[in-house]
Amino acid sequence: MSDDFLRLLLLRYCFCTLVLHSHRGFRGPAFYPAALPPLPESELMECRRLHKLLQELELLLDCKAYFPAAGLFLILK
Repeated sequence: MSDDFLRLLLLRYCFCTLVLHSHRGFRGPAFYPAALPPLPESELMECRRLHKLLQELELLLDCKAYFPAAGLFLILK
């Protein structure tokens, strides 16, 4: 993608969506970001590489207790 601003905006949206869906304190659609037109959220939530990166961040920041679903997702897949 040649537009750096758009690329960074999309990356931040993807990161925010993944973190909020995985965090135990944020349950329900009221907490999740929205995009128009809608992006394929199911593909984002099924991406093993993104979940692996989130797990690495959890370990680095020592906040694994807040993200029980992220680790479980990789075990089940």
